[in-house]
Amino acid sequence: MTSTSLLLTAPLLHAQASLPAFPGKPVTMVVPFAAGQSGDILARLIGESLARLWGQPLIVDNKGGAGGTLGSIAVARATPDGYTLLLGSSGPTAIAPSLYKKVGYDPNKDFTPIVNVAGVPQVLLVSAGSPHRSVQDLLNAARAQPGKLSYGSGGKGSTAHLTMELFKSMAGIEMEHVPYKGAGPAYPDLVAGRLDAMFDTTPAALPLIRAGQIRALGVSTEQRTPSLPDVPTLAQAGIKGFELVAWWGILAPAGLNPALQQRLNQDFRKVLALEEVKRRLEDLGMVVLAGSSDDFRQFIRSEHEKFAALIRNNNIVVE
Repeated sequence: MTSTSLLLTAPLLHAQASLPAFPGKPVTMVVPFAAGQSGDILARLIGESLARLWGQPLIVDNKGGAGGTLGSIAVARATPDGYTLLLGSSGPTAIAPSLYKKVGYDPNKDFTPIVNVAGVPQVLLVSAGSPHRSVQDLLNAARAQPGKLSYGSGGKGSTAHLTMELFKSMAGIEMEHVPYKGAGPAYPDLVAGRLDAMFDTTPAALPLIRAGQIRALGVSTEQRTPSLPDVPTLAQAGIKGFELVAWWGILAPAGLNPALQQRLNQDFRKVLALEEVKRRLEDLGMVVLAGSSDDFRQFIRSEHEKFAALIRNNNIVVE
């Protein structure tokens, strides 16, 4: 190791040596959505393995409301001691700060990034009885009837809405947006064919795909997802360069001790490397993304900039 490297690592090593034993009490992970949703399932899955590693329970605290921003605000204002963490996601962390006039936090300043946990592909869906059996079928129909085909989403400014706006823009088509109060209420209309299409996450869509009620035409990721190996990516289906991934990651309040940030990153990555955890995430349609805290910091910044441009270019405003 060079003398320069020793100088750079010495402060962190000293900070690690001076850290008290962690955790010395239960750790709370705030999930900014209601119980039973994919983020809640993910938090409890990781929490079980972390509890065994730490010898302390990880308590999942569901603080839903306002598209995930209420729980995010609570963590941004918490003491930065490692005992309050946030299961952040693309919605409240990367999208909401550009979507709302006053969201109550800055994703790049008010949190300490710990680790990006999992990517969640968005799937382009149609009814099982739809005449559109491929992405090109849907595009051809949309081009033949501009603005006549409809698509649903879990609400204006949701990840699914923005994914379709990007899809429409890159494909050069027009479709009518039908927003719902959450993705769940849109499914009966999709299954019945009253909606022509919609995007949703793999964890939410897989049960209905496997039950034969809806059909997956394409996934939004760069590579095919293991849970839907026969479904092409949108880039493979003709929308060259298309990639958009919903994601989940762990954040702490700003000001966390850098040595504790590193310790938490290492512990989460140990858990995410467990075969049973990786297999369960794949069964849910998620892909493990675990990297360094610095990687996650840069990722959040780039995601924020990407969605800000998408919202601005499409004049999407939510009061």
